[in-house]
Amino acid sequence: MTLFASAADIASSLTAWTPFLEPLPSAGRHWWLFIVPLALFLSMAWKAVRLPRMDHYWRDVFAMMFMIIAGVIGVAIGLYILVIVVMPHLPAE
Repeated sequence: MTLFASAADIASSLTAWTPFLEPLPSAGRHWWLFIVPLALFLSMAWKAVRLPRMDHYWRDVFAMMFMIIAGVIGVAIGLYILVIVVMPHLPAE
């Protein structure tokens, strides 16, 4: 048993999953829950760089996180209404 993998093993494991064409294999049906840590880490990094003082850091981080999640939900609802409600009523020609 070797400690390091060969280059062929690494290359074959990297080509097994294409992230832009198929969802994360281990996430299953709950892949959309990854928006929560994504929004948290994004807002932590953004607020760490942009805030002049760190007095209310966590309050601002959670406020931005909830705004990101609400924005994503709003976009999803808007696209659902557009595709399911509006598009079928448009003329086909």
